[in-house]
Formats: sequence, structure tokens, C-alpha cells
Amino acid sequence: MRDCANAQFGIIRGGAVTRVSGAGMPREKTVFSKRLRMLRVQLGVNQKVLGITAVGLKPKTAQNLVSRWETSRALPTLRQLVALCDYFGVSMDSIMGRAEFEAGAPRRPSSRRSGIETGA
Repeated sequence: MRDCANAQFGIIRGGAVTRVSGAGMPREKTVFSKRLRMLRVQLGVNQKVLGITAVGLKPKTAQNLVSRWETSRALPTLRQLVALCDYFGVSMDSIMGRAEFEAGAPRRPSSRRSGIETGA
């Protein structure tokens, strides 16, 4: 199926409409990338440490995946996004650009690793 662009709505792919920003990239993706990098730098951790400690990635893939998030080449899974938000102490809406970014420095989480709880 051919993609078609519409200035008002963005790019239409297979019936789904995506808002675009700049060079044809979804706005949320670019805002997320910028905010993730800013939070990581504020906290003073490198990409590999962030991937391992916040998200629980394997050491061999942590730096590469976080780099892809920060350069808008990929987005984290929902589970990874929840872990990042818990690690930095911010909401998903703010890190994805759907709400005003919360003021203040990010905080390190407690020593216990966060995760998504399953409802029983």
C-alpha cells in the first residue's frame, strides 16, 4: 500500500494517521528522544548504565538500544517505558510530550527494581 502525505493530518499508512514533526517523524517520538536524553544527562548516567539499571537490558545491547531511543530510531516497549518513567520519577504523558514537562531534577528510584504488576 502506498503512503500518502497530507499537510493537515500527517502521513497516512495503511489507514492509520500519524502526526508528523519536522522531517516526517512523529512528534511524540522526537519529544521522547529529547526528553530521555535530557533526563539521562541531568542524572549523570551513560546510555549503557541507563539501559541496564532502569530497564534491565543485557549489557551487550543496552547502549545500542538506548542510543536508538535517543536518536528517534526506535521507541521503547510499554514495559520499558514504565521502567524509564519510574527510574526518572516522571509521568508517561510528560516524557512522551503529551503534557507539560515536570519541573525539577530527576530522582533515582529506590534500590528495588520496578516493573509492571499483573492483575490477578
